[in-house]
Amino acid sequence: MKKINIFHKCFSILFLCLWVYLDIYLKFQSAYWLIGKCICIFLICAVAFFIRLRQNNESIWSSVFALLMCFFLLGWYEYQEITKYNRDVCQDKFGREFNSRRRSLCVPEIPADWAIEDRDRFSVVWQRKAHTIGHQSKYISIDKCVLKYEDDSYNLKPFDTIKRRVTINTQYARGKGKDSLFYHYEVGDNTRSISKKQADSIFDAEKIRKDY
Repeated sequence: MKKINIFHKCFSILFLCLWVYLDIYLKFQSAYWLIGKCICIFLICAVAFFIRLRQNNESIWSSVFALLMCFFLLGWYEYQEITKYNRDVCQDKFGREFNSRRRSLCVPEIPADWAIEDRDRFSVVWQRKAHTIGHQSKYISIDKCVLKYEDDSYNLKPFDTIKRRVTINTQYARGKGKDSLFYHYEVGDNTRSISKKQADSIFDAEKIRKDY
């Protein structure tokens, strides 16, 4: 029993380290890792129940109740992880691999050196690593694995400490509708709509690469 206890503790610690490294540090996505993670958690819980049953003087029903609670929490966690995995796989379809479609629509692309800054159930935010002049971020709205719209933000050089920005909003139509692009020029708290030609002129004057 002592050997089993030691093995259980060592395995649990190693698994926890691997879990933190892959999920938090690397943000690794893989169906194999998801299945392996669930199996490992199940085994850790099952062995912990066996050790508890052999070492404690509690009734078997008390141990069974603790095991059922553990499996209930495990099932809830696995459901959350599967939901998160499916969400991430769906959202990644509209990442860099969607750039060819964006290029055909004259929609700003996601540059190769960008990374995901944040994501939730209905959106994902791609952002440039350094906060500089030019294309800074892309907000992508997704609902039920359907692309709804994108917002691209371009920082311009400040004018007398007043911040300036050009934003491009892309509305994706459903069915046989037509996609629409809208351009906005922001100076401080003032925002006005501009045409694509005007946006191109601003980017040319500011010597900013348009990414579309």
